[in-house]
Amino acid sequence: VPGQAAAPAANAGAPEAEPRTLEQRIAALKQSFERGQASDAVLGTALRIVSGHLGVPAPILLAVTPNKQELVVRFCLRDDIDGLRQALRFPLRTAGARAPLLASSYLAGKDQRIADCFAPDVAEALPTSYFEVLGSKALAVCACIFKGVTPTLLLLEADEAELLPEPARLAELAELRPILARASARG
Repeated sequence: VPGQAAAPAANAGAPEAEPRTLEQRIAALKQSFERGQASDAVLGTALRIVSGHLGVPAPILLAVTPNKQELVVRFCLRDDIDGLRQALRFPLRTAGARAPLLASSYLAGKDQRIADCFAPDVAEALPTSYFEVLGSKALAVCACIFKGVTPTLLLLEADEAELLPEPARLAELAELRPILARASARG
């Protein structure tokens, strides 16, 4: 009818619904990051996506120290993040012939699946602090890479190797990994 105002849309002013699919959640997070959301908020949301999708309760994101000698905790979904940052350090170089385990993932940008961290050959390639602070039997290490940005590593712990996420499930998070690297670098 001419002269009458149009009725407002049914959902005008209502908050947008939370994205439901993994792809929608990652796309929404990417948009938030591009709009300048704080890095720690982005990292927290990203790790909650990882946790929910993979069923891993406490993923840990590692970043390299400014002197590039160690990997340290950048962000995690634990209450003791400050304590973890001080206690959990992974060297990138050692005096011995065997390269530190996480260093190989970091330097090569490759994922690793470690079924038994207590196996002698594996245990000697992990720092003592791993066993003192975390001590999980199984570990998945996921490289998070974005061109021009320092890589980060995502640690996923499990009590048994069978509880580690399968490679196909990890592959479903491929779009999330560059966001983790970029948000960590923007810190």
